[in-house]
Amino acid sequence: MIADPAERSPGRSDVTDAIGVRVMADALAHAGAQRLVVVDPHTAALEAMCAIPAEMLTAVPALTRVLETEMPAEAVVVALDLGAAKLAQHYAALLSRPVAVVLRIFSSLYSSTQRSSKRRMRSI
Repeated sequence: MIADPAERSPGRSDVTDAIGVRVMADALAHAGAQRLVVVDPHTAALEAMCAIPAEMLTAVPALTRVLETEMPAEAVVVALDLGAAKLAQHYAALLSRPVAVVLRIFSSLYSSTQRSSKRRMRSI
């Protein structure tokens, strides 16, 4: 399984994400891959970046069939970041469950004064 290079990389721009995906696709082609199969990509544009044929598949229907029987009635579908919110909403709709989205705020987004006060709060 090959992960999207942009996955879990906070602060990346769309330009560097596209370059990373293109480098990965080129590396696979040069390694001899003749076809790329991607399950639940973040963007359909991935297909246009590949020099080799790319198949875009989704695992959502298969996973929801299993989850329907295994999830307790009070379960909530959680998106770990805003990028996963759309997919989480899709799962939640199919499973008739509520959605929660985790909003992560990285310390690099704060000024140095805000960061130091945040550190003090944590140490108390």
